[in-house]
Amino acid sequence: MLERIETSRLLLMRLDRGWMERFSQNPREAAQALETAFFLSPSDRTEHPPSAYLYACSEIRRFPGGEKWLCFWEIIEKGTKTRIGGLLFKGPPDESGAVEIGYGIDESFRRRGYGLEAVKAGIEWAFAQGAGAVTAKVNPGNLASRRLLERAGMTQYRMIGKMPCYKRQSIH
Repeated sequence: MLERIETSRLLLMRLDRGWMERFSQNPREAAQALETAFFLSPSDRTEHPPSAYLYACSEIRRFPGGEKWLCFWEIIEKGTKTRIGGLLFKGPPDESGAVEIGYGIDESFRRRGYGLEAVKAGIEWAFAQGAGAVTAKVNPGNLASRRLLERAGMTQYRMIGKMPCYKRQSIH
């Protein structure tokens, strides 16, 4: 059984290493198999390129026990059982206890609050797993994503070149 996070409108389902390897070989075929296996509606969701899954699989091998921080989460709209986006952590907590989050909502599902709902759920999951902080980097021109992170309780704490970086500390 894949690990799940449930919100009022979404189901976030973390792919395990086996699914990650399937996606690295043939994302479209793996997506269809995933939808069939979990009784999801067929979607035309654009998958990550195989190289993204290959990289994550190589990082899983490099960080034994870090699988939970390196596998992608599918974001599923509960009402329609449709895959609408993805969320990921870019590795296990660093020496300061921080993990970096990344996310995306398919264009036809944007501006409905799904991204905010998924990011908040991801942040809470990370804190429950012992992360001390969650960070995110944002393309400087992506104002919608910057506002989303701020509404999720993150604040800009530094710049890397022109790229703003956001952080939310755990209160535990």
